[in-house]
Amino acid sequence: EGEGEGEGEGEGEGEGEGAGGNLHAMDCTDIVIVAARGHTHRIRDYYTRDRSSPREDEYYGGKFSLTDAIAKESGGVTKAIFRRKLTSDDGYQDYNVTDTVMHVIWAIGQTADLTFHRPFSSLEANESTVTDFYRPDEVKYHGTRNRGATQINFFSADAISDDLCRGQFRHPQCTGEDCPYQAEWVVAGDQVRFRVTARVGDANWVAIGFSDNTMMAESDIIVGASNGQQSFISDRYATAQAQPPIDDNQDISEAQVTRSNGFTTMDFVRPLRSTENTDISLDQCRFFLYGFNGPVTDFEARAIGYHPQTPLISSSRVCLPLPQQCSGTLTFLTIPSDNASNAILPSVVAMVISSVATLYLFLTLF
Repeated sequence: EGEGEGEGEGEGEGEGEGAGGNLHAMDCTDIVIVAARGHTHRIRDYYTRDRSSPREDEYYGGKFSLTDAIAKESGGVTKAIFRRKLTSDDGYQDYNVTDTVMHVIWAIGQTADLTFHRPFSSLEANESTVTDFYRPDEVKYHGTRNRGATQINFFSADAISDDLCRGQFRHPQCTGEDCPYQAEWVVAGDQVRFRVTARVGDANWVAIGFSDNTMMAESDIIVGASNGQQSFISDRYATAQAQPPIDDNQDISEAQVTRSNGFTTMDFVRPLRSTENTDISLDQCRFFLYGFNGPVTDFEARAIGYHPQTPLISSSRVCLPLPQQCSGTLTFLTIPSDNASNAILPSVVAMVISSVATLYLFLTLF
């Protein structure tokens, strides 16, 4: 079982915090942890006060609140179903599931041959005397890559239907064509496809950037624009808080920019890992920058002007999955409009059976 209070998320990981900067995504959360081998499984009800290892509800004076649960593992894939009441009498260890947007987190345990710590631990440095510290089905730290957070209304018909290999960002909380800015991405093997759409003028640009420091300087930026007749998309690297110069090597492919109904959409594919000095690899967790509505001063020269507002920055580092986790195709699926998030999610399908006041969750973990 878990290592108790001592093992939690390391400090200094640059992770985002909650409203007001006082809460981490893991603080004060009601958690269900699943482990399975074949048809033998363990599904328990946990609670954590902070970033330390979750403890079973009974440890804090609560009780096991699941009314039914089953799981199995086959071919390296774990599938689980569990049920609990919408309204709980278990004090602060459980949260009531209500018809509103709720904070939801997910995580997958690390394996001995695939660990991620920030900063690196002795495991990554091959200096550990306990090489099998992460043993199968033990509840230990999930690492900096195998986790995420989002918001879900479980009463919604489109509660969620997404997977580990896809993600999105919307600004502000919005749906469909009401979104002034939205970015989507899908990973397949060692490639990632991005689609960025924003409501901008005919002579204005849209952009998405990747940074290790939340600043414009030292950021890898893709900028696109179209006025319906002329268009361009360019791979750039910002060395200062000024117009980012265009890279000598355009490390993007399948690039196109379209204009329709007041929106500009930019599509491109880039590798997760790059050896270019002017590119930032995405095989590690990075901050994402979202900018739009700056002017294009010369379409032929691909010259751009200053953005009228400070670009948005992801509240925490965005961790794209590894190539071996996503062997599909670079094809976009329709992302449910109510799922406004910059998180990467495992396969989850949720529905509420309100007639019996019960929440069923169906989980698939790879």
